[in-house]
Amino acid sequence: MNFKIIVPSCLLHIIFLVILKDFSCKAFELGKVGNYAVLRGSTLILQCIPRVDVQTRRQLTPDVASVWTDADGRELVDSRYTRRQSGALEIVNAHVGDSGVLKCKVRTPGGEVSKVYEHKLIVYELAGHKFVTTVLVDLSNYGMDIVLAILNDLVATACGRDLCSPGVVRAKECGESEKVQRYCEFSIVYEGINQIADEICNEDCVRQNMFRKLKKAENILVSDFMRMADIPTSRLKPDTQTIQTKHLVTCRAGFHLVKAFFKRCFPCIPGYYSKQNSAQCSLCNIGYYQDKYGRHDCEKCDENKSTETMGAKSKDECVDSEKTGILGNIKEGFASLFSG
Repeated sequence: MNFKIIVPSCLLHIIFLVILKDFSCKAFELGKVGNYAVLRGSTLILQCIPRVDVQTRRQLTPDVASVWTDADGRELVDSRYTRRQSGALEIVNAHVGDSGVLKCKVRTPGGEVSKVYEHKLIVYELAGHKFVTTVLVDLSNYGMDIVLAILNDLVATACGRDLCSPGVVRAKECGESEKVQRYCEFSIVYEGINQIADEICNEDCVRQNMFRKLKKAENILVSDFMRMADIPTSRLKPDTQTIQTKHLVTCRAGFHLVKAFFKRCFPCIPGYYSKQNSAQCSLCNIGYYQDKYGRHDCEKCDENKSTETMGAKSKDECVDSEKTGILGNIKEGFASLFSG
């Protein structure tokens, strides 16, 4: 899908994009007119009549009204939605639930609908950042529980109040060597703290802040390892030559990573779902459907009902099982092998 990117801070610059001036912030046209992508938490203004429709815009008068509806024709009613006098729709604090097809109906003074404009909106999130530091630790003198407790304390101290969020500490692999009786390789996870981009700190600024804070936490953690390795009486004996850190980009469940868009996380569309840190969304299996954006699983059809194909976008696609036919039953049988 091709979308325009609406940036709340109006500071993102991409050379090959076409800037439109119809919005409260700059919108970047990536493809078909009427497709928009906006960062979660933003305030955006959608013009009812696209700039390309010059003739209709010229005919627009104060007595020509506009009505905004969802894809099914239901009028949009929400405290975050405001229809401006110009006919534009203002959405405050956009969230994933706002994603979908929005229709703007232009009515004449007589109440007749003269034109209907369709706009597709996707609300995306910034990708998360996670560091995973691994190190070999001597377990000759202390047991696993004590070492895990020490490592958890170290990462909590490194993260402090606002540098990062401590994650899981676990033993990956254990063994023995000539130098030490028993050792284990531990992985220590710590993640960047989410921050909403705004006029003061745009998307690039947020990414840089998250990475800078994670690097600072990593330096604190490594310094603690170095210090403990030099103290003969230290309870923790890390092998400082084995310290390594990996930087991972993450998306929460229901989203998928789109690297082309500066590592943003876009929600899965209806008919699809995803697990955490997925590079792409998966189709709902036969017998399941999903009618919402950004979901981590699919809804199961009622008893004795199924779908004829994968990727069902509505509960209405769930029909009586006998109506799915022989081919449908074969598909459902194969799908059950993988879905349990």
